[in-house]
Amino acid sequence: VFSNTDILVLTFITQNLKLVSVYSIYNMIIGVIDGLISSVNNGLTFAFGQVYAEDKKRYEMYFDCYEIVYMAVVFSVFIVTLYYILPFLKLYTNGINDINYLDYNLALLFVVMRLFVAMRSQSYNAILISGHFKDTQKSAVIEMIINLASSIILVYFLGIYGVILGSIAGLLYRNTYCIIFANEKVLNRSPLVTFKRWIINMLIFIVFLFIVEF
Repeated sequence: VFSNTDILVLTFITQNLKLVSVYSIYNMIIGVIDGLISSVNNGLTFAFGQVYAEDKKRYEMYFDCYEIVYMAVVFSVFIVTLYYILPFLKLYTNGINDINYLDYNLALLFVVMRLFVAMRSQSYNAILISGHFKDTQKSAVIEMIINLASSIILVYFLGIYGVILGSIAGLLYRNTYCIIFANEKVLNRSPLVTFKRWIINMLIFIVFLFIVEF
């Protein structure tokens, strides 16, 4: 439900298939970039699981190293994506004039949403590896409810922006939960370690946004 809420809400509530088309094209491009990152990340889960089973202390060290590198790569890739997505779409949609496909604010919201998806990846993997998935199932349901409710309400006021903001609202809850759970229950430390890293990367990302803008 969470993965398809935006398309469903746009289709059944706005009944504007042109907006669905715009959303689908941005989602396709961002999804390809996200898929490349996820394939590498998911491919290493098994290796991390082996390390966790053999030596938890060594796993914690590997977790920290990989989390730092992963954050740097994700933010770097998506700032480049944000810079090039509109020129690419200008070529991709050349000759299509039924609706404006070039929207910087929409591109920015998509990138931010994907950054939030990536934000919980390492903590979520730690939860899976340690066998705590069932303990976090309720939070996944709550995330879905927040996403669905927020998207339905916001789409009336903000249109296509509203469904993405609804997804971000759900991600904010789930990300916070996963990071706190993984750090406290699996890594036995304060979640501030991970939050500080994300805040630093987000601040650098904002700085680059201004550099790109000016």
